Amino acid sequence: MAGGRLGDYEPGRKAVGEEVTFALPLGYPAQNDTDPWSPFFAAPDRTETNQQQFLSIIQQLAEAEQLATAVSGAKVLDLPERAEYLSGHPVMIYGAVVTGPVSELKKLAQTSTVRAVKVKETRLWNWHS
Repeated sequence: MAGGRLGDYEPGRKAVGEEVTFALPLGYPAQNDTDPWSPFFAAPDRTETNQQQFLSIIQQLAEAEQLATAVSGAKVLDLPERAEYLSGHPVMIYGAVVTGPVSELKKLAQTSTVRAVKVKETRLWNWHS
C-alpha cells in the first residue's frame, strides 16, 4: 500500500474491516455562483467568502455525518476531521471538471497549469448548434 501500512492513518484514508477506503473529494466552487439558489451566490449583501460558506456547510454536514454518508453513497466522508482541518487551513483547489469539444480540451491539456487529464465520461454533443 503506497503511503504506509494498513494501520497508519492518513487524512481521508480509513480501514473499514480489511478494506482500505479513501474519502471522496469534496466539490468547492472556485468562483461565485450565478444561481440565486446556490449557497455560493454572489448576492450584493453577502458578507461570507466562498471559503467561509464552504466550511459552514462542511460543519453542518459533519453534525449529520451518518445521514450525509448514506445520502452520498460513500463509505467514508471524514466530515468532522475535514471541518477541523479546514478551520485552520486555506482551501486549495486541486482539480476541475471541464466539458467541451475534444480539440479545445486537447489545447487545455497542453497548458502549463494542467498537470494531468482524466477522461471519466464522454458523450456526443453538437457544440456548434
